[in-house]
Amino acid sequence: MLENSKWIWQEASESKDVYVEFYSAFVSDGGNTEVSISADSDYTLFINGKYASSGQYGDYEHYKIYDTVDISHLTVKGENHIAILVWHLGDASSRYKPYQAGLIFEVTENGRTVLQSDENILSRQSSAYISGRKKKISSQLGFSFTYDATKEDLWTLGKGENMKKSLEVSKKSDLYPRPIKKHDLLPLAHGKELLNENNTHYIFDLGEETVGLISFSLRAQNSGNIVISFGEHLADGNVRRIIGDRDFSLEYCAKGGENTYTNYMLRLGCRYLEIQTRTPVFFDKIGIIPQVYPLKKTEISLENDLDRQIYDICYRTLKCSMMEHYVDCPWREQALYCMDSRNQMLFGYYAFGEYEY
Repeated sequence: MLENSKWIWQEASESKDVYVEFYSAFVSDGGNTEVSISADSDYTLFINGKYASSGQYGDYEHYKIYDTVDISHLTVKGENHIAILVWHLGDASSRYKPYQAGLIFEVTENGRTVLQSDENILSRQSSAYISGRKKKISSQLGFSFTYDATKEDLWTLGKGENMKKSLEVSKKSDLYPRPIKKHDLLPLAHGKELLNENNTHYIFDLGEETVGLISFSLRAQNSGNIVISFGEHLADGNVRRIIGDRDFSLEYCAKGGENTYTNYMLRLGCRYLEIQTRTPVFFDKIGIIPQVYPLKKTEISLENDLDRQIYDICYRTLKCSMMEHYVDCPWREQALYCMDSRNQMLFGYYAFGEYEY
């Protein structure tokens, strides 16, 4: 797998917090089609303009993980578009150790290679994602993001401007298949509007701690910057965005008219979302797409209602902390702490009976 594919990157890009878009096309006969893919640091895969997969496994250069994604349901007979957005962090955090930026992938149909990554794949630095800003949420989580919807184009369908051939890069990585299941993406957990001040200041409540991907659709009267803060509780009637040197917020520049957006790479853990903007915006929906590890709950017999509530809360806490590995908490850190993980693994055996994870 991926034996003849090359690690590639875009020619002139920032070394830290950079977004690069890759595009190519392949011809399908309508058979079983798969994409094997790995990236540093994270990726989102689109087929014919539609979301197909995301979520690079947290790995190391000597233990680099690739995903194999079935895209048969998204392909058509004849020409197909493949587009891959890669976010290279390049800066150390509790979640990531810096390595050389790169993307490697292969498209196969009925076991036959129809496309592989090499210098002929077109690429460019993203026009909509702001590269090189390096705005940190925390030292554990790493970077936030800024997205400018006024600069969107149809790059996922091959209509992006300034796309050039990629460069082969030197990455000495041993590749392994993902050792655990991929997370499921569940239907959007909608935020309930708690506050609306002149359509420029909102607070939304998801109802419970939710771990996943920010997603929304809105209508803006004019283009303008939107700050989205996220947190687990409200203090003084607001989400606490700034805590010491930490900044729990994302930025989105809306275009005038209809806006629809999902970020498939930065995983959030929160209950509340606070929106602040100078330009009035009107939300059709906003919330988190839950990113959940597939599990079967172990049912136990508990006669006392309080014991049942405690068990259910503990079960959900474990579930919210299951990323590529157990993490100590999904909001502030998402980091692997050895002794925390010892307890989580022990309890997870009894809660899920899930030994592979």
